[in-house]
Amino acid sequence: MLAIGLHQPIVHALFAAPFLLRLLRQRRWPATIIFGGIYLAGCAGWFLWRMHFQSVGPAGVGSIFNPANPKMLIIQPMNILLVIGWASLVTPLLAVLGFRRFFRLSLIVQDAALSCLLTFCFYYFFYLDQAHGWGYRYLHGALGCLMLIAVVGWNDLSETVGAVRAKSFLLLGLACSLLLQLPLRCLQAEAFIRPFARAAALLKAIPAGMVVFDPRDTWYSGDLIRNDPFLENRPLIGTLHAVQPEGVAILQQSSNVQIVDHSVLAKLGLSTERFEDARYDPFRLGRGK
Repeated sequence: MLAIGLHQPIVHALFAAPFLLRLLRQRRWPATIIFGGIYLAGCAGWFLWRMHFQSVGPAGVGSIFNPANPKMLIIQPMNILLVIGWASLVTPLLAVLGFRRFFRLSLIVQDAALSCLLTFCFYYFFYLDQAHGWGYRYLHGALGCLMLIAVVGWNDLSETVGAVRAKSFLLLGLACSLLLQLPLRCLQAEAFIRPFARAAALLKAIPAGMVVFDPRDTWYSGDLIRNDPFLENRPLIGTLHAVQPEGVAILQQSSNVQIVDHSVLAKLGLSTERFEDARYDPFRLGRGK
């Protein structure tokens, strides 16, 4: 319960829902009361924490849901390709074979299959896509369930083509994953992270009390903000997001604040195609432009 509140509690809820509903259907009241009490207390605690420290905004939490968002009808099938592309090469086929046997699965594996389906289908109605991540990160919470389904698929494959052929297929797929797919993904991950790591190191090396930048100057600039949880590090790293024009002008006049501009971030290899949004434009207004 401590961990799920650090990012999106809904991810764990989607994973756990089929298993909790099974407890209700089987009338296992002691287990239901124990788990229900723990989840209720945890959710209430995190909700109160959020209400105290973070304003939701005028649109409310419900604004992240949009059942009529046509873009997700295109994006979610693309995300299936991310799941396939980042899984071990044999896993997608074995998982498909496992899902085919859904009504013959044990109850616990049926719940695992429902956990995968619920997690994936939920995001058809979620307004925001994952943006970046290793594979399809919204499904990471249910990957263990997907492996259970793949094991069922392995049993089905062994019955269909024979144990020897199934083992040969599995060993060949694992070898290709370890020797080809894993090195490729490592190179891709390093190339993706390198400019962010270089920029973060530069920001930390600036001799100032605070270093700030315009969040519109680089894609996913929030990844550059890495501060000590007790804010004891110097310089403090921040952005000009939601800073009013007069506040930006004050920061520019301070000798203890360094504003990093677009050109510096571009030299570090970050994507700096600027997007214009009047809501996030204090930087220009602060300079009187």
